[in-house]
Amino acid sequence: MIWLAVTGVAFATIVALIVALVWGLGQVLNVFAPVIWPLAVAAVLACLLDPVVEFLVRKRVPRMRAIVIVTVTMITCITIIPISRRRTLTRTTLMTPSIHMRPIRGCCHSH
Repeated sequence: MIWLAVTGVAFATIVALIVALVWGLGQVLNVFAPVIWPLAVAAVLACLLDPVVEFLVRKRVPRMRAIVIVTVTMITCITIIPISRRRTLTRTTLMTPSIHMRPIRGCCHSH
C-alpha cells in the first residue's frame, strides 16, 4: 500500500517537472524569439545556398568569390523583387479606373 503511494508521488513529481520544463522552455523561447527567428532563417538560407556555392567552386571559382557572388545575388533579388512589384502595382492602380473617381449621380448640382 505504501509502495503505491510513493510510486504515485514519484509519478506526479516527474509529470510536474516535465510540465515545468516545457513551460520554462516556452518562456525562454518567447524571450529569445526576436533572435531565434532571424538565426533560423539564416540557417535555412545557408543550407539552401550552400549547393550553389559548391557548384561555383567546382567550376573553379574561388570559394570566397563564390560566397560573395551568391550573397550579392541574394541581396539584389531580395531588394529588387519588392521594388518591381510595387511599381507593377502602382502602374496597375493608375491604369485601372477607380470607383471612387467617378462622380456620383445627383450629388452635385450645376448652377
